[in-house]
Amino acid sequence: MIPRDYIEAYFKELIPNAREIKIVGREDRDVKGYGYGEPITVMVDVDGEVKKYVISTVKEDRFGHEYISDRAGEILWSYKAFNNLPNHVRAVDVGYISSEGRLNSVKDFDEFFIVTEYVEGRLYKDFLFEISGFDRPRKVDEEVVDKLVEYLYMIHRNKPNVDPWLYIRRIRDLIGDGECIMGLIDSYLWSGKEVIDKEFLEEVEVKSVRWRWKLRSYMDRLSIVHGDFHPWNIIIDGDLNITVLDRSRGDYGEPADDVAALTINYIFISLLTRGRFEDPYRWLYKRFIKRYIDLTGDHNLLNVIQPFYTWRALVVANPIWYPDIDPEIRMKILRFASEILDHNVVSIDLIDELVS
Repeated sequence: MIPRDYIEAYFKELIPNAREIKIVGREDRDVKGYGYGEPITVMVDVDGEVKKYVISTVKEDRFGHEYISDRAGEILWSYKAFNNLPNHVRAVDVGYISSEGRLNSVKDFDEFFIVTEYVEGRLYKDFLFEISGFDRPRKVDEEVVDKLVEYLYMIHRNKPNVDPWLYIRRIRDLIGDGECIMGLIDSYLWSGKEVIDKEFLEEVEVKSVRWRWKLRSYMDRLSIVHGDFHPWNIIIDGDLNITVLDRSRGDYGEPADDVAALTINYIFISLLTRGRFEDPYRWLYKRFIKRYIDLTGDHNLLNVIQPFYTWRALVVANPIWYPDIDPEIRMKILRFASEILDHNVVSIDLIDELVS
């Protein structure tokens, strides 16, 4: 709620020579405050001339406004875009509402930033590249895998008391978001590097959309997730404590998202460094999946992970980020991205077959 007093205080700051401020609304409206998502009309007497303004917010709903970032993004875009179109109503300010209900301007924004702590340690990807010449993992690699499983168990077991349709939103984003399957498919076309034909990419996209409908019956799987749980976002310190970086795409989602983001890299780094999916990476993959299912009891994991593997495979095979991959290895990964969607259940034997 936005208290009436805070609205008046905001307009006095926005328009210093305002003489009188009147908030216009329905007679049956609560005089103490105004709810989000409904416009508030304000009349301001400026040197004897009455001007009207409208405060607009975006209501949380299922039409792509589930997250605060959705709503903030729409508001910020509106402030820039309204004033760039002829004959459009002018936007005079943009801001945020504090937890107390105060209105604060940010109209001089250009870009946004975040400041985080710095954490000492090594990226998990360094551990994985170190063992490329080994036939089996080291003891420390086994310990780290177990800690990664325990970490995901710790967050995935939290089933949020939120709208279960957030699961559908997350799956829709998986297929159609600019950072996910469709966005990555487009990037293969504008990258300027012809590594795969359009017909192949179209087939992957069509098959992925079918998986959106398959996953609609799994809304009860909605969990707390990281959202970008890959080895470049995991820091391991000297005591093997885990710190994660760059959580992405919302608080809630499908646990298989995090599992796929990590385990695709056992496949990818094995192919990259050894030319085949084999030990020690195959061993780490098997251990991770088995330990995860044993600890979580999530026996549906391997029935829903397929499109998440497709997405992550499209990332690691992408010539934008990995321009120097051997063409044969790139094709193995791209075939995997497509063919994994043809199978209802994933297994280690299937992985062997698809990347052989």
